[in-house]
Amino acid sequence: MFAIFLICSHVSEHIENDKKAISELYRITVQGGAGFLMVPTILSAISKTIENIPDVNTDEDRWKYYGQNDHVRLYAKSDFVERIKEDGFILHHYDLNYLVKELINKHE
Repeated sequence: MFAIFLICSHVSEHIENDKKAISELYRITVQGGAGFLMVPTILSAISKTIENIPDVNTDEDRWKYYGQNDHVRLYAKSDFVERIKEDGFILHHYDLNYLVKELINKHE
C-alpha cells in the first residue's frame, strides 16, 4: 500500500529509531505525494537533538529531558529538518506565523 498523502503527527518523538521510520514513510509515499510530518516541540535554541541520554529511562527522567514521559527525544529544528530531507523528502516549513497569516488573509 502506498500513500498519496500522509499525516505523521506526534509520532517520531516516541520511536526509538526515528530515522528508519522517516525512511519508511518516504518509501511508501508515491512520487508526487505529500504529507505532514509534525512533532510537538521543535527547538531553535539548541543545535543538536536531545536523545539517547544514558540512564534516561524513567518517566521522571523523560519528563525532565524530553518534556513527556513517553518521549525518547527533543528535536532541534536543524536536526528535524535534516532527518526529513535525508531520505528525499522535499521540505516546506510552515510555522504558526504562516498558518495564522493565511487564516487571517483568507477570512478578512
